[in-house]
Amino acid sequence: MSKIGYKIAAVIAFVLTMQSCQDEVVRPLTLGDEYGPVFNVGAYWEYAVDSSYVDDFFEPPLDTTAYFLLREVFADTFTDNAGRLTYKVERYKKMFNDTVSYDSMDWVMTDVWTATPQQGFYERYEENVRYVRLNYPVVEGKDWNGNAYNTFNEWNYEYENVHQSHTTGAFTFDSTLTVNQRDNINIIDNETAFEVYAKDVGLIEKHYTDQVKSISTGDITSGTSMNWILLDYSL
Repeated sequence: MSKIGYKIAAVIAFVLTMQSCQDEVVRPLTLGDEYGPVFNVGAYWEYAVDSSYVDDFFEPPLDTTAYFLLREVFADTFTDNAGRLTYKVERYKKMFNDTVSYDSMDWVMTDVWTATPQQGFYERYEENVRYVRLNYPVVEGKDWNGNAYNTFNEWNYEYENVHQSHTTGAFTFDSTLTVNQRDNINIIDNETAFEVYAKDVGLIEKHYTDQVKSISTGDITSGTSMNWILLDYSL
């Protein structure tokens, strides 16, 4: 190759290298906020829920179990006191009745929560308590205090199984993550909590247990446990 040819080749290589560097610089950062709910008015999610409550007022402790369907609907938007766009989450239930099918029941509104999309996190007010459910960017092993904006004790949330497939109920999602919220099991405490989110869907599974055990027998003496499984959704 002639000297001129080498020079031309060098110039072309330099231009291609610079173009590659520029492409890397401007490539947008994936925050993972697509794992949060789709913020559309009218979107809804339905879950099958089973819950139990053990009351130590009785001897032996009374274990009460309840089954119901839960529907959460992004019913409207408003601007909160901080000037942030916030979604009103209307919550409806159908309580299990072994003599009446769910299809024959009407949805009954039980309460209203709120959800606020933020630049760095996803926030929900549940029973007037503020939680940081997701924290961006999404990274395996990343942790944060889910109770940072309420008066409860610190709960360390952590991302696990990021971008993994997951089956819940009748659905299999290609890309999900798990938020491990609590894992405190010892001779007297039985505290576990986690949530599973699917990309472009939102919450698909939830588990929460806060119970006390007998030191002598290991039996549950008081506390609650609840599981949510996604049944249907519309975005």
